[in-house]
Amino acid sequence: MKKIMNKICSAFLCMTVLLSLAACGGTQGSGTQGGGTQGGGTQGGGSSVTMREQIFTDGVHVYNYTETNKYVVQNEQSDYKIVLSANPSKYEKLAADELVLLFEEATGVRLPVVEASAITYNESNKVICLAKNDYYLAALETATELSTEGKNLEHDGFMIETVGNGIFIFGDYAEGALFGVYRYLAIEFNFDCYSNIAYRLDRNVKNVTLKDFSVIDVPDYTFRSCGYYHILNAEPTEYRMGFDHGEQYALGSNSAHTIFTHLPKETHQKLHPKWFSTDGTQPCFYARGDEEESEAMLNEMLEVMKGHFKESPDGYFFRIGHADSLTWCACDACKASKEKYGADSASVIIFANKLAEKMDAWLETDEGKPYARDYRITVLGYGPASTLRPPAVKDEVTGEWKPSSPDVVCHDRVMPWYAPLEIDYNYTIFDKKNQEYLDYFKGWDSLSKEMSLYLYSTNYKYFLTPTAFFEQLQGMYQLGAKANGYFVFDLGQRLQSGGVTAWHVFKSYLISKLSWNVNLDIGELTKQFFKGYFGESADAMMKFYTSYRVHAEYTVNHVYAAGVSVYMPLNDVRYWPKNILDQWNGYVEEALSDIEVLKRVNPIAYQQYYDRITLERISLYYLMVELHQNSYSDDFVQHMKLSFKEDCARLGVTVTGELAKLTIDAVLTSWGM
Repeated sequence: MKKIMNKICSAFLCMTVLLSLAACGGTQGSGTQGGGTQGGGTQGGGSSVTMREQIFTDGVHVYNYTETNKYVVQNEQSDYKIVLSANPSKYEKLAADELVLLFEEATGVRLPVVEASAITYNESNKVICLAKNDYYLAALETATELSTEGKNLEHDGFMIETVGNGIFIFGDYAEGALFGVYRYLAIEFNFDCYSNIAYRLDRNVKNVTLKDFSVIDVPDYTFRSCGYYHILNAEPTEYRMGFDHGEQYALGSNSAHTIFTHLPKETHQKLHPKWFSTDGTQPCFYARGDEEESEAMLNEMLEVMKGHFKESPDGYFFRIGHADSLTWCACDACKASKEKYGADSASVIIFANKLAEKMDAWLETDEGKPYARDYRITVLGYGPASTLRPPAVKDEVTGEWKPSSPDVVCHDRVMPWYAPLEIDYNYTIFDKKNQEYLDYFKGWDSLSKEMSLYLYSTNYKYFLTPTAFFEQLQGMYQLGAKANGYFVFDLGQRLQSGGVTAWHVFKSYLISKLSWNVNLDIGELTKQFFKGYFGESADAMMKFYTSYRVHAEYTVNHVYAAGVSVYMPLNDVRYWPKNILDQWNGYVEEALSDIEVLKRVNPIAYQQYYDRITLERISLYYLMVELHQNSYSDDFVQHMKLSFKEDCARLGVTVTGELAKLTIDAVLTSWGM
């Protein structure tokens, strides 16, 4: 999956220009937007971060375009049409719908959509052609620049090319046209999406020049998704943010822990007890050493997989994930495997390799050929350490990792899904505190040609308290991309069915950007987000956030107790002194004051910014009441409680953590409301 380009592309990979595709201001001009290098940023802030050279250089994000003396829109008029297939796919139809909607919102011009078969190709035609339809194919006969051969666009990559008066936006798959439309809108109108309730777009644009485009952009991960509910369940938000809802490409269950979905215990345990661990909590991938039962288990899994291939024509990856418990099979066969290969995970790899061989063989048969595709099988590398640990060994002299045996080298269709739950996300993956997990990653990387990641970006006990990890996440994304990143998923706050507070809207924005281009500059993204998301209140909210980051840096290094960062008990007065919370509340009041003028001149914009500011205030008031209410007047405490209740209800904040009992209603009850 390496993104290897020709000479012209490699030149751009050396550039240090890192403007976002959706810059918050300024002119677009000509040249390159986006690049293959990070330009020397940090991986985090303060003493918890190590300055490092960029570790991933194969990204393809080339933006060449120059102004012409022609116009797509002139004096609020346009002769351009959108060309779409007569039978567009879901993604092609969405691409056209989004282009029509957002183009009209920016310019007041509603572009008509015509079928590709209804228009004869001529380079003088004023069209925006979406995807590889008949019109594109006709143009391709003479316009060789439209060819994608050898470009390695993967599943979601795209090109934007200008031929004559025509603009062509396309990829090797329909999704490429959709993501290309959003980047086209970013170039022309500074489009950027922050959440399900917020995006930026220039408006009242009277003139749009035709640009001579030569753009190619391929995401650093083939598939990208996250568990933040306000994105995952809010189409088209997920696409606007660069996610592809990778879960929909799963063959069968989209959970990480799939084994008992594929092989239900209630169906198989009585007839095939050896398929399961001695205590019944996990599978036994060796069927306890019984070769006949092992073959039967493989064949049953093959039938399950065949069924998903037939049912899911768009499915690409089949997941084999053990149960979410701290156990493993203790049979003699599993013990012997661990002794031989050095890790429990060897048994899963060997099983998956055999399954891939059987599936490949079936896809060559007359029955299987109609369902052939470029699929993958993922095996879950997940704690405890015995299952997170790969069957690989480290050369203590060179520091290089290698498989403990040829038996555990992954089949070309098999890859690890690395899920380091116990990593300390307060620090970059390269920090010495995380050396064990960096080693595990390198071990997995030595076994497979590709890598998928399952990451964590919040505290799962305390959704309403900020976490200290933001820019620290970038190193993990870069590391995965260097290992030929296939799929990246961040669990996020999947149970928070509405808004997310404590800077998690911003965090999910960072994740969306890094999932596509791991080398984007965090500082620039931060500025763009705050200016676009908070508008006139950006300065005050940036002061709030910056003060929080300084405080978090100090707290991580001097106050936090040891423990798993995503379960750290953050609801602790030691972490949130009253004077700090009061300072932050002052910034919130300043932000609200900054937008007060909008209440009269633009009440819709006022309410939008008010909601975004008070969404962050939910976290603040929660901490002030929970930890310091005895230090405030009764009237102010009551004000905070009522505001908290109203803001949560209006903005859809419903839970405070992953457990069912951790609800906003439970908090309000504890507050006597």
